[in-house]
Amino acid sequence: MRKTTVDRRDIELPVIIRPTMTPHHKKNFSVRKHTIVTASPTVANQPKAHTVGVYDSPMPRGEKAKLANSRPRARRQTPDFNVVLDETIRLLDTVGETGLRIDELIATTKVSKSSLYLNFTDRDGLIAAARARQFESIVDESIDGIKQLVSSATTRQGLRDALHAATVFTQNISRNADRIQRAAIVAGTVGRPAFAKQLTAAQTRLTDALTSLIGEARRNGQISPTHPDRTIAMFIQAYTFGRVLSSFDSKRAVKDNVEWVALIDDVIDRLLFS
Repeated sequence: MRKTTVDRRDIELPVIIRPTMTPHHKKNFSVRKHTIVTASPTVANQPKAHTVGVYDSPMPRGEKAKLANSRPRARRQTPDFNVVLDETIRLLDTVGETGLRIDELIATTKVSKSSLYLNFTDRDGLIAAARARQFESIVDESIDGIKQLVSSATTRQGLRDALHAATVFTQNISRNADRIQRAAIVAGTVGRPAFAKQLTAAQTRLTDALTSLIGEARRNGQISPTHPDRTIAMFIQAYTFGRVLSSFDSKRAVKDNVEWVALIDDVIDRLLFS
């Protein structure tokens, strides 16, 4: 490296001239800039820095890494996977599993692909998590409705009337879209044992709640069934869910809703109140 001098107020100051970079340097080093400072004699024993010039010199890669690590980095936002699941559910309801595009999901939610797969493992895991949330939401809504139904009835006749009102609401064919969605969720457990386990836990929770409420009504003398509480709970869910088949009956009667509700009322009367 060559050195020369320049006059600045009759003081010789060192100036380092940029060295010639050989091909070896360019291949094995990164370049950084240096600022050359000199001491001013204007204040005794208190050197004052003056910039005289800059020069380039090779920087070892290790030093470059240290310099990069010392720079302040932008704070990363923690992905909100609740938003990711909500958007996944929306897309599944709109385009189905085959139409779900991960790139579209990432563009909407701003989550990185690495974070997405780190949390859900793969596309299949994301779909399973979204469907499980849908199913659990259905279960929670059903449990809340059952609890309100039983708590509002304090007598035998009061419970009978409440069950009739619930039948009119739950058995209406207009709710078949929800049943079809639920059927699609259940069908999605094929080949997905972890997903099936999640749905089993949610479905068991719903059946437990309904069984408990039937047992409570039995103990209060509001109903007098001859069959086990859990069997009755499963039967009620079965005919409610099975109502979905009416959407695929091309010869469905005009008064289908009225006739179906009348049948369920008759069955419930014989099952619980006879």
